[in-house]
Amino acid sequence: MKINRKVFVMLIAVMMAALLLASCGKEDEPSGSDDPNLGLWQATTVEVFDEEYPAEEIYQDGFEIELLKDGKCKFRAEGKEDKYDWSIEEDTLSISSGGNVFITALINGNEMVIDDFMSMGIKITLQKEGTASQNGALDNDPDQTETAENGSAELTDPIVENDTDSGFTSSELKEIYQTLSQDYDNSELQGMSYQEICDTYFGGAEGVLDFEGETITIYKWIAGDNPSDYVQVSFQDYDESGERTAGGIGSEFE
Repeated sequence: MKINRKVFVMLIAVMMAALLLASCGKEDEPSGSDDPNLGLWQATTVEVFDEEYPAEEIYQDGFEIELLKDGKCKFRAEGKEDKYDWSIEEDTLSISSGGNVFITALINGNEMVIDDFMSMGIKITLQKEGTASQNGALDNDPDQTETAENGSAELTDPIVENDTDSGFTSSELKEIYQTLSQDYDNSELQGMSYQEICDTYFGGAEGVLDFEGETITIYKWIAGDNPSDYVQVSFQDYDESGERTAGGIGSEFE
């Protein structure tokens, strides 16, 4: 079985963004509103396997990083959004969750380059909003790439236990996410276990296991009146104690 190279690239790039959304030396503290790095950065090109594609062909709903004051940032991809921390040393940007850096990029004027996104060899170039070139990469003729013998692209599928709702409506989950988001901004989620998150924010309601990997676990709380709406929290072993604690948060509401 063969799959189109461009489709294979899209699978890898979108999967890595999805995992990230579910999951900042002395650095200059990014606090002032006059910091030239503040603002919205939008992907313009994605390079994989030494081939470059317009970003909109890979991330059809966009790939954006918004750097905010006080070291906070928003990461958006495929219509989803998570909040993280950022810092910068000279021209090197670091994006982290709970002190764990997972994205580094070089900033040169109005251009930001992530040279190795999620350690997958994916190079993403972003431009500051309002300065991006309108000329995307050339539309290369697609090559063919062999998949594994079982017909898959050798990507690890997320684990979804089931589509059982969490007992909350979309409206209730929106209110919960607002509280989660405020506490995240105040660094109050750090060190909280999965059960503590359940008890504190969801009245003891268990989440649905969405993904479990070597370094990260992601749970979702799905709306009963609209299964497309959910709140998610990722957990990692930040202090190498063997216990995974809360890190990133995310949500999707139609």
